[in-house]
Amino acid sequence: LPSFIALIFLSSCFSSWESLQGESVWLVPVEQEGFSMSLPINWQEVSEFELVTPSQWELVLAYRASEERNGYFNNIVVLKNQNRLRETSTSLMQNNINALKLSMQNFQVIAEDTLSFPGNTQWEVIVFEGQYGPQTPMLHYIQTARSCDEDSYFLTISVGSELWDYTRYYPLFESFRCN
Repeated sequence: LPSFIALIFLSSCFSSWESLQGESVWLVPVEQEGFSMSLPINWQEVSEFELVTPSQWELVLAYRASEERNGYFNNIVVLKNQNRLRETSTSLMQNNINALKLSMQNFQVIAEDTLSFPGNTQWEVIVFEGQYGPQTPMLHYIQTARSCDEDSYFLTISVGSELWDYTRYYPLFESFRCN
């Protein structure tokens, strides 16, 4: 539970990307230990000294948009933990929704989607509006979880509250590959 609070806090602290054109040229590959994915070409890695370290999960990726929009930088945070129970991506997200309801000051699910991949693999995606605490802004988050054998990953994109076309961020999730 504290790790989800840290995740929300981390993603509310930094970064806006409004220039997707629907073409693959706007994404560049990013390789990390255990996974790879593609991110917008105009997003930048966030340095460790700018981040709060989560207590139970390992922060393995943090990027933010290079330009601020409406006082906020869109961003993505990827957290990793051991998947001791061998939970599926779907069950990780269902458990996460319950944890978010309990841990956030304000929490409201806006949309729930399912992304399908070859081999009958499905990922649950939730879009929610939330506020970590009274000092943090009310933001919109797009989140999914991925089970990669022994590891679990939570991918969270935070965006300003004015954006309503969340599907434009789904290609970032769809590009995630376990190594």
